[in-house]
Amino acid sequence: MLAVLLLFVPREYFLRSFTEHSFLAHVVAELFAVAMWWALAAWDERPSLGAMVGFAVAGVAAFLTWPVWTGPLLLVLVVLVAARRELPMRDRVAALVVGGAPIAVTGAVHALGRVHAAGIAATSGFVVWPSVEVFGWWFLVLALAGTIVAAMRRSTRPIVVIVAAIALQAAPLFLIATRSGADRPYLALG
Repeated sequence: MLAVLLLFVPREYFLRSFTEHSFLAHVVAELFAVAMWWALAAWDERPSLGAMVGFAVAGVAAFLTWPVWTGPLLLVLVVLVAARRELPMRDRVAALVVGGAPIAVTGAVHALGRVHAAGIAATSGFVVWPSVEVFGWWFLVLALAGTIVAAMRRSTRPIVVIVAAIALQAAPLFLIATRSGADRPYLALG
């Protein structure tokens, strides 16, 4: 219950992105990204192709609303499936194909004739710079503590993997945008 209430603390990112800045596509994509994350958690707890179907459906929807959210979650998919060495290789490959292929095919079809659209990575846009003032020092301390605790438990380790995957995607997006002169690297921070 406390975790749900803590979502409201970074209002700039949790509420104002929708209520004041009207980033409807982001909000909808975040919903689908959370559904993808939930499907991965369900699969990690009890591997099933049903969970991977849920991941794929939510992933296609996330890609079609705001593609940036799909990259980190696809990386988490690969890491979680690879880490389950006790599963037969056939089951792991099936999980990757069922979970990832529909998103990859959707991305490939969408990219046909739109390669120039990747230039958005080098542009500026309205985005709130993350700062202690935006989040509050106590929220950041709790988030760090929670991440450390999550890293110590197998059942919550995917949280750490998703944080790392988001950072891994944000870093090159940030470099591309800042090297192009963008003062607010929209895709990296948004």
